[in-house]
Amino acid sequence: KLGQKDFQAEISTLRASNPGAVFVFQPGGMGINFVKQYNQAGLMGSVPLYTAFTV
Repeated sequence: KLGQKDFQAEISTLRASNPGAVFVFQPGGMGINFVKQYNQAGLMGSVPLYTAFTV
């Protein structure tokens, strides 16, 4: 959702689905918030995160 700041629901769903990797496209501040929350959830070290800028 454009302008979204809280991604906890999405991150909880990701954690429950146990993915091999995650690809996201979140522009600007939304992307920064997602990455911060992804890291705070402890997923950064266990589930690779790819963005339009890393592939």
